[in-house]
Order: sequence, then C-alpha cells, then structure tokens
Amino acid sequence: MRKGKKIAVAKKATVAFLTAAMVTGMLPAGQIQNVMAADDSPYVISTGRMVYASSSVGNSDPAYAVDGSTGTRWESAWNDNTEWIYVDLGKVTDVTGVKLYWEGAYAKEYKIQVSKDGNNWTTVYENNNGKGGEESIVFDATECRYVKMQGVKRALAYGYSLWEMGVYEAAKVETPIFSIPSGTYSKALNVNISSNTKGVEIRYTTDGSTPNEKSNLYVPSIKISKNTTLKAIALPLRPRP
Repeated sequence: MRKGKKIAVAKKATVAFLTAAMVTGMLPAGQIQNVMAADDSPYVISTGRMVYASSSVGNSDPAYAVDGSTGTRWESAWNDNTEWIYVDLGKVTDVTGVKLYWEGAYAKEYKIQVSKDGNNWTTVYENNNGKGGEESIVFDATECRYVKMQGVKRALAYGYSLWEMGVYEAAKVETPIFSIPSGTYSKALNVNISSNTKGVEIRYTTDGSTPNEKSNLYVPSIKISKNTTLKAIALPLRPRP
C-alpha cells in the first residue's frame, strides 16, 4: 500500500475562440479558430451513481453524497470503524483520485479503498490526521468499479458526515467545437459549442477575456453580432455549492 498524495486536483482545460467584428456597414464578420490542443485532466464520474452506506441518520440519504450539491449531506450512525460509504461507478474504470467535502462532523482517521467486485477491497490511501473541510486525494491510476470511504475514527461524537464525495477518472478533455467552420460571415450568427469529451461543462465569455470555471455556463445557443469575441473553455465537472 502506498500513501496517497494529498493535493489539489489540477484545473486544466482546453480553450477555443471565435470572433465577430465590423467589416462593412453594420454587417459582422466571424472567424473561428481552436487555439489550444487537448489536455489531460481528471474529472468527476461519481455524480448520480448508485451509492451504498453502512447506515444513515434521519433524512441524510447516502445518495446526497453523490448528487453534485454541497447543500445536501449523508451522515452515518455514531460509530467509528464500522461506518463506510461507497460508490458504484457502473463499470471497471481507471480512477486517480477522490475529493471529500466534509460537514463539521468529519473523520479524524479514514481510508480510501477500491474494489472490482464490491467484496475484496484494497486500500489506496489512508489519513491518520484528517482536518475536515475539502480534502483532495490523488493516487496512482487504479482499475476499480467501487470506491469506498472507510471511517476509522471520528473527530466528533457524531457520525461521519459528507456533503459530497467525488471520484475522479483520468481522461483527455478535448478542445471545444464550434458549430460553424472557419471563415468570414456577413450576418449575425447563432453558434453552438460542444465537446467530444463526456462529463465536461462549457464556460464562455463574449468580451474577449479568457474564460474560466466562473464564466457563463454554456446553454445552446449563443448569438454573435458585431464586435463580439466569443471564447469557450471545456472544464471537467466539479461538485459545486
């Protein structure tokens, strides 16, 4: 068993841009160009998957730990090393990390374990001095279908409580694709943006600035007109508040 490296997950992504500018009278012209190659970046694959837990308290359904929201939570019974929660990814997948979003009742000690069959578990990471809050864990790519947080020791008298548990797969995030090809255009256009990579979201700007995870979320479609500079970025999905 190796100790996992506890580091923030890299926020790499790919960018493309399209510009529209005045050319004659009030007619816009557009030109499209992909400006960055695809990059490798892990992205979350656990959202909405089947999830199982040793127990739950009150209305804290285990499914809340993988619903993509840090406004709902799962809480276990008030025990130490007999409490756990695991996600079924649906198929064997190369997993590279886990991110835990703890509520106030966090684990002082815990393990991250993986399995191909749900019965035989291998520990890929253990933490004997948990701090709570957001904990990002990265380990060597491991083939598995099930990923578990195994509680060992609670920090408080309450059960283990997670807002969210994100499991990450290493995958290539491809450059965003615009619905119109390179060229010059003499009228306003509706532009659709897509990505061949599953499990990503597209963010964009229309003022020429570089988009990031806080930029406008793309919802089809976008209309470009005179003096518009449209830039788009494909980002791995992250659990968000």
